[in-house]
Amino acid sequence: MTTGFLPPEDPRIVGTVRAVEARMPSEGFVMRHDPAEVETGLAHGEGAFLACSFWLADAFILHGRMEEAAALFDRLLALRNDVGLLAEEYEVRLKRLAGNFRKPSATSRS
Repeated sequence: MTTGFLPPEDPRIVGTVRAVEARMPSEGFVMRHDPAEVETGLAHGEGAFLACSFWLADAFILHGRMEEAAALFDRLLALRNDVGLLAEEYEVRLKRLAGNFRKPSATSRS
């Protein structure tokens, strides 16, 4: 949408946003794919994918859904760690960031 490939009001974009809202939410965040359809091979499964959740907030803005966009954006920002960073995923059940980085444990080496 923001790249100019298709305008936000294009039926394909509107339908994509509706499909994401209907099929991918995980406690108010968006999954990268439908876990019922894609096997990740991860024993713990996969968390909500934050980039997809930010995409949905952006889509809401482009569709004039400002209150929903602000609410989702605020929920996403509230997940930042103590230095303001976000990981690629958020484990909803455990309420923790996951994916690209983890806090080093006492036994890890630099």
